[in-house]
Amino acid sequence: MKSLSQSCDTVTLESVVGKAFASAELASKGVKLKNVNEKSEIHSLYDFLPKTLKNLISPIEAVKRGNNAFYLPENKMIMINFDKLGMSSFHEMGHAVNHNCSKFWKYLQKTRQPLLALAGIMSVTALFKRPKAEGEQPKNAFDRATTFIKNNVGKLVTLCFVPIIAEELKATQRGNKMAKAVMPKEMFAQVKKLNKLGAITYITSVLAIGIGAFATTKVRDAIAHPKQV
Repeated sequence: MKSLSQSCDTVTLESVVGKAFASAELASKGVKLKNVNEKSEIHSLYDFLPKTLKNLISPIEAVKRGNNAFYLPENKMIMINFDKLGMSSFHEMGHAVNHNCSKFWKYLQKTRQPLLALAGIMSVTALFKRPKAEGEQPKNAFDRATTFIKNNVGKLVTLCFVPIIAEELKATQRGNKMAKAVMPKEMFAQVKKLNKLGAITYITSVLAIGIGAFATTKVRDAIAHPKQV
């Protein structure tokens, strides 16, 4: 995605991104587009960490290197390294439109963090839940619920990501529409390809997480054999 984005004419790209941003009237809704690079001084929660660890886990550092771009609903800010991943501007503007122009998609955006937390809780529950011995039945409602989570963790974790993926795909659809209206045909084809790669990344990651949650639980159970308590 970085290679594809850097292959385009930056001057033309900056011009058409500005036109798309204006036509979507995002500025009137308080949205800002911030170009972040290695020279940008942006404070974050990770500033206290050693530089190596900070570079590894800080989202801001990922943006500086052109490895990521994102829209922050809290302060209505699109953060992107325009020189390294500028073509992703349209997808991120799609997120901004979702947040500021649609109650439904704004609500779906708000579910992202709770659903990520829920997926983590279910994964941990399945990992540490003692497997039932043959013929053993759950004792109470809590036992039944955690047993159900354990037996279906792969499906449940994957299901948590469905609203997230839906909102991502909607942002891509909006971004492609904005790009088509302002870009030369050849450049628009590149934007569509980049956004397609981004969508594939999200979908394959979700499938990997679901399969990983399922596989981890199975490995744990194979090591710690169930026994009657």
